[in-house]
Amino acid sequence: MPEQLVLLLELLLEEAELSVSSLRTIKRTYDLQKQDAEVRHRWCELVVKHKYAQAYGDVEHFLIHDQVTLTPMLALSLTQHRLLCKSMLWVCICMLG
Repeated sequence: MPEQLVLLLELLLEEAELSVSSLRTIKRTYDLQKQDAEVRHRWCELVVKHKYAQAYGDVEHFLIHDQVTLTPMLALSLTQHRLLCKSMLWVCICMLG
């Protein structure tokens, strides 16, 4: 089922607009926070693309706990990694204005 959810979320990413109601229903129906990292990654892309502020916490959680780290980031302590991820989240939010 995760593969099907990834495909669904990828199709939804192609949509120009999704309502807050639709996004809320998708999150609740598919219990997205309990899905695998691939599903949660696509969900976070939807959240950012559609400026779904109620789910910015999901993006923060993904960045801090699930984001695959790049080789240079491996040298960072867990605290430094979390601070960097939080900073990245706020930059994304500010860019979306």
